[in-house]
Amino acid sequence: MTEQAAVMETAQIVRASELVSSLARRDISGLSHEVLMAEYDAVAKLGRVADALEARYAGEIARRSTPDQVGGGLARRQGFGNATSMVASVTGGTQASARRSIEVGQALLPEPVLRSDDVATGEPD
Repeated sequence: MTEQAAVMETAQIVRASELVSSLARRDISGLSHEVLMAEYDAVAKLGRVADALEARYAGEIARRSTPDQVGGGLARRQGFGNATSMVASVTGGTQASARRSIEVGQALLPEPVLRSDDVATGEPD
């Protein structure tokens, strides 16, 4: 991914977050039962999608934070002892919820693809 594409994706995430924040401040007390339930269904789906997205990022943070990484990995370079502490701090959640998010995220990450020259050296690039 190019730096420009990454900046564009970050902007999309920020815009989506701002939209959801404005929806969260909306008064829903006057909604009919039908509209309330339809919107709640949509909100629940949004929550599941957001949770999956957050978990993917947590898994990638953990992948980049292993002790064998240069400088001890991303979490250490950011001032955290490990990825779990970093994820918990960023999300404002507990260590246990951070570990669960990391585990889910790691399960969602694609497996590294070995090229033929990796097999010869035993090391992926």
